[in-house]
Amino acid sequence: MYEGKKHIVIIDWSHKAENAMKEILERDQKVDIVVIDTIEKAKQVNERIHFIRGAATDPDVLRKANVQHAKAVLIFSDDKIEDQMLTDGKSLMIACAVERISPGVHTTVEIEREEHIPNFSHIKVDNFILSNATIAKLAVDSIL
Repeated sequence: MYEGKKHIVIIDWSHKAENAMKEILERDQKVDIVVIDTIEKAKQVNERIHFIRGAATDPDVLRKANVQHAKAVLIFSDDKIEDQMLTDGKSLMIACAVERISPGVHTTVEIEREEHIPNFSHIKVDNFILSNATIAKLAVDSIL
């Protein structure tokens, strides 16, 4: 159980999550990160990165990550799911669980399809990141 406060919770350990963790640790020398995933063992843990094993839709797992006292939650789309509707559906389920436990937390959700955003309207999501649009925008920014 993580007992700290004002930490950042990242859902699903992925390459994107690892890049986000690296960026967070570089920008903020004090904030802790708690990663929730169903993988057997954490890929990287240190004094500022903590791992909670379990499903991010499970209220007990979210409480173990102390989501109710988190500064922010980042929900990355699951790269292991090929169907974009299922990927965004999983993200929606996780966002619902997070907002139910901690309605005031700043929540950012990566989604695959922009037309799925209205399906999140019944919960408070602070930011959406479009997976493919983000990469395309960065690529165009880099050449222009």
